[in-house]
Amino acid sequence: MTAPYWAGNGTGAIVVNGKSWIVIDGGTNGVIQNSQDGTGLNYHQTSFGVYLHSISNVTVQNLSIINICQVTSSDTTGCEPTNISSTGVWVDGGASTVTITRNLIHDVAIGFFYGSSGGDNGLTFSYNTVYRVANSIQEYSGNNGTTSGFH
Repeated sequence: MTAPYWAGNGTGAIVVNGKSWIVIDGGTNGVIQNSQDGTGLNYHQTSFGVYLHSISNVTVQNLSIINICQVTSSDTTGCEPTNISSTGVWVDGGASTVTITRNLIHDVAIGFFYGSSGGDNGLTFSYNTVYRVANSIQEYSGNNGTTSGFH
């Protein structure tokens, strides 16, 4: 899946919102990428590869999420016109039994973002290759709840 840029902040190339028992499997050649977002390109937009919100029993595997935000080291603006960063996989709004595994993620601001909600459990981030990012994994806890089982 290629686009000049995939939208971000509540949307993305693939969106799962309020669903359960979903497997997103890229197989041997599943690619999500932007072609025109970054330094010297046509756009500077926040972009998400995969956006997961209020989900349970979801697996994201075998994807290449690449070139979501292509910047040079001298670029101070990146791809973000707002304070939301371009992200490979974004999870928020409640999550239970979520597995992100065997993905290739590069050229994004954040590889994996997790915005915890009280009572989240069973999140696994394993066997992923993440590089050319500002943050490989970023977690935000904006609540007083408890998150357990983050591996």
